[in-house]
Amino acid sequence: MPTPGGPSASQRLVRHAIDDHASAFIHVRHAERGAPAELGLVRQQVGTTAQDHLAARFGRNDRVVGHAAIFGESADADEGDVGAHGIEAGRGAGSECRFIVARKLLESRVMDMEFAFRHVAKDADVLSWSFALVPSDVSLPQIVEDAFTEIGETGGPKNNGCVLCFAAGNWNAPLDGRQLTDFEWRELPSLNSPIQKYTGRCFNGYTAHKSVLAVAACTSTGRRAEYSNYGTHVSLCAPSSNFDPLDVQRPVQGLGIVTADNEGEGPGYNPRSLYTGLVGDTAFGGTSAATPLVAGVAALVRSVNPDLPAAEVRKILTMNTTRIGTEPGGEATGNSPGTYQVDGRSEWFGYGRVNAAAAVNAAFATLGPGSR
Repeated sequence: MPTPGGPSASQRLVRHAIDDHASAFIHVRHAERGAPAELGLVRQQVGTTAQDHLAARFGRNDRVVGHAAIFGESADADEGDVGAHGIEAGRGAGSECRFIVARKLLESRVMDMEFAFRHVAKDADVLSWSFALVPSDVSLPQIVEDAFTEIGETGGPKNNGCVLCFAAGNWNAPLDGRQLTDFEWRELPSLNSPIQKYTGRCFNGYTAHKSVLAVAACTSTGRRAEYSNYGTHVSLCAPSSNFDPLDVQRPVQGLGIVTADNEGEGPGYNPRSLYTGLVGDTAFGGTSAATPLVAGVAALVRSVNPDLPAAEVRKILTMNTTRIGTEPGGEATGNSPGTYQVDGRSEWFGYGRVNAAAAVNAAFATLGPGSR
């Protein structure tokens, strides 16, 4: 519940923008009320309140929405890592914030992408992208590089910058320019997706940008998700599902995630179901689910203090994480790539797992005494 005397989330609405590759319309249903809602996604800005229209149950009544699961909190987070301002523990991050759906085609021209980024950034405080680059060597075109810099510094309705959240990707591949030889990967986590091989420099220009929070995935067991891309670009991680990116039938540890589905027919949809599946081609998860969770926590921070520059929000999120894998024999010990370096950063986990409660408390500290 909101802190007594403090502003509720509904009193300080913060807008998200997400890239969603769904079809023209998504049908979702409020989990408690059973009231249907129809959200148009075709080249238009859509504003609504997640508290009223968007919910999908999994685990402890957590919420995730659309491909980007924009307000999601997975069923595997510790109680201490949720329960932030206005949100009960386990119910999700930013569930009373407004959102804008920005739909685009991955085949879009660079100029079209740059225009879309700038257009949405005029109204959004937080941008979340759940698409990711397959193993490849891709630097940002200069026009997009410049757009990200400007958006991160002066974008948003208050011109104090947008918080940019970008999915690390699901191929267990490096992001930071390492050389690979005959690296095996599947485009989709499905046995129907053929194994491909990549040789060359593996670099992701999106996650490398200074204004971007690159989000990796961890599991309900506090370990790295086996598919999660890694490297010096990773800013932090958030809970999501787990699977072997080459053999999805191999049993792995960790809980899954369920989100709202549009009931349509086609790849990735769970026919005649309001929710995605837990396994197989209709399952949802990956860094696509972890990224919008971080975006939701960023929205909570901005709900506390809308005047915070985006750079300060990024700092609050990364400096108030929970370090995972540090127990004796854990993944962040010894010579493991998960080990936290002198600068506090891990190639697998970034600065650690997102912690909504700690981040929101840090945001309140920027307001001074008597602000709660």
